[in-house]
Amino acid sequence: MKCANLPVMVLATLVGALIGEFCLLEKGINGAVAKIQQLFMISGNKPTHDSFIQSYVAIIVLFCASGTGIFGAMHEGMTGDPNILIAKSFLDFFTAIIFACSLGIAVSAICAPMLIIQLALAACATLILPLTTPGNDGRL
Repeated sequence: MKCANLPVMVLATLVGALIGEFCLLEKGINGAVAKIQQLFMISGNKPTHDSFIQSYVAIIVLFCASGTGIFGAMHEGMTGDPNILIAKSFLDFFTAIIFACSLGIAVSAICAPMLIIQLALAACATLILPLTTPGNDGRL
């Protein structure tokens, strides 16, 4: 399998990692998760702070950076067809119920980053659509 755009992919990964490091993205996410934990967790059977943050960040990545979510948002932005995102929402609902058993109602706060990421991807897809060749246009 030949990958003609490998240097572009490597460069994009490196630039993304550098931007994340310079913006202290991990520290910001951990701080936001700690605030969410304080808001939503009731006293009693609490997981430790570190395990809560690790689990919460893992499910943020699971929900927000899944291939179905990325492809579905871009597909809807280019074609206007929301079927992939509707199917993903049903699957995510049941997955969120499972995670809510251990993390509580704080799982519902994942809707904000998911909404931002998927709206940004759909908006970028509408901007990219005029630059694509007609053979790659999903509406044809």
